[in-house]
Amino acid sequence: MFDPLGHSSVRMGKRVDFMQIFNTFVFVTFYDIMTQSERSLKFMRIDLIKRNVLALAITILFAFAFVGCSGSNLTVVPITAPWDKMALPIGQKDIVHKSSETELGVVAYDPPAGLFERYIKAIEASGWERTSVGPSGDMVNFKKDGKKMNFMYFNNSDEGYYSISFVID
Repeated sequence: MFDPLGHSSVRMGKRVDFMQIFNTFVFVTFYDIMTQSERSLKFMRIDLIKRNVLALAITILFAFAFVGCSGSNLTVVPITAPWDKMALPIGQKDIVHKSSETELGVVAYDPPAGLFERYIKAIEASGWERTSVGPSGDMVNFKKDGKKMNFMYFNNSDEGYYSISFVID
């Protein structure tokens, strides 16, 4: 029998020291806690490494996403003839990415209301005559001196820009 006060006692003819049993129990428990802690620390380090790698991967992903969305990869070119003489309503934020004798490409970011109509008025003021309007209203054909011009206006307002295109045949 064990005495709760830690006195020695005799059981089945053998002397049992309660303090020795208690010390053994404490040692085994402490050892178990320490070995679990070491294992836990090892797993915590692995978890920490995994979390850091995951955080780094997410940061890199967002960085690439923001770089891809942070602007245009279009090359800005100067406006050439005959477009430079038409007084087209090209804004300061707009990007002219194509300009030749037969083509003009403009990307308008956050365009003001009525921009399409202002382009049409500028083209007509330059002597071009409107011949037809496309079924959806975003394409207009003009003619002047035996040449034909196609003006297209693509509304991509969900992404914050409008694409404007002129082609002379």
